[in-house]
Amino acid sequence: MLDIKNAQLKLFNETDSTNAQALNLLKSKNGNCEPTWFRANIQTHGRGRNKSTWISEKGNLFITLLTPMIWPVNIIPMLSCVVAVTIHESIKSFLPDGDLLKIKWPNDILYKNSKISGILIENQINGDSKYSIIGIGVNIFSSPSNLEYSTICLGNLAPNSKELLEQFFIKLKERLHKNLNLFNENSVSYFLEYALSNLWNLNKDVEFNNSGSIHKGKLIGLSNNYEIILDIDRKNRTFNSGEISIRK
Repeated sequence: MLDIKNAQLKLFNETDSTNAQALNLLKSKNGNCEPTWFRANIQTHGRGRNKSTWISEKGNLFITLLTPMIWPVNIIPMLSCVVAVTIHESIKSFLPDGDLLKIKWPNDILYKNSKISGILIENQINGDSKYSIIGIGVNIFSSPSNLEYSTICLGNLAPNSKELLEQFFIKLKERLHKNLNLFNENSVSYFLEYALSNLWNLNKDVEFNNSGSIHKGKLIGLSNNYEIILDIDRKNRTFNSGEISIRK
């Protein structure tokens, strides 16, 4: 069993990227690490999916979990689903109305179409050494503006914002401890069903970027490998997270 709740925490006032710090530790230990948290008050080069920049304003949560993989390699594509479900559960527990909180495939969390959290997972597999670097950013007390999309912070939604940053981190660690230890071939259906029931724009038209070109399709579901299923010109097509990005 992974002990994530009580894993060592490496805290930085300022760093380039908590994911980069996790990768550096893994390399220095020659691929032999216990679960370790990395947390920064400020990131100077925070990263998101597809080489995007994660704006890292002080007062928000910037964390990375470095953890050995205890799940089968064949279900690694489902890890994004597990982490997205975990963050959704965690944020929802602080909201008076969680119905407006959605998972934007593969792993952004939105509230009323505004982004509140993002995830960057970088798996490191080298022979018998198998690790996941799970980077998570959550807008707690501020949200960046002047972006191509709208953002929101948890502090504007939660009825009680006292000690919210620390309370949320504790809740997230508890949920991720539970879900990663549950994550196996027999639990895939649970995480898929949760994600599907909270999926942003399900059965609606979306725009997506595929190899630099913008296309449209109707989002109709998720595959057993957490691929997105789109109805494009009345034909169902399946894409993984490396092939397309959903724009809106």
